[in-house]
Amino acid sequence: MAELGQYVWPKISQGEIVPIIQQVFPIQAASEAHELVASDGTIGKVVLKVTD
Repeated sequence: MAELGQYVWPKISQGEIVPIIQQVFPIQAASEAHELVASDGTIGKVVLKVTD
């Protein structure tokens, strides 16, 4: 875990590592987001948006 903090988090902060976001769902569509993740048809991250 120390290696994560030492090597990975700085790269994320500097924009060298960027997550791939496949789709963003409003929190009200959490069940649809879960279905997408469960389908194993995702390549990137599925995000639930809590607030605007």
